[in-house]
Amino acid sequence: MTIEICIGSSCYVKGSDKVVLLVKEILVNRGLDAKVELKGSFCMNACTQGIGVKIDGKMIRKHACIDGPEIDSHIIDWDKFLPRFGQFRAQEAASRAAHGLG
Repeated sequence: MTIEICIGSSCYVKGSDKVVLLVKEILVNRGLDAKVELKGSFCMNACTQGIGVKIDGKMIRKHACIDGPEIDSHIIDWDKFLPRFGQFRAQEAASRAAHGLG
């Protein structure tokens, strides 16, 4: 899954840098940072309507930082996304064991 957040000048002054940091923090805290690609993007043609955000190339909504990190989960292809959680279980278990974590 790829999340793109507009960092063009118009979105930047609306707080897109804060949105990027918040989304990154949420991904890290939920252990999704290795599974979700977070990218900055320039103009998404949403300049007058808030900060542009796309998931897998689809504009999900145009919003401002005040709207928070809400994402409409109905647009996520969960059948495609969820199997990725188990894709590296063996490697993750080996890494945890190698570092004495479990």
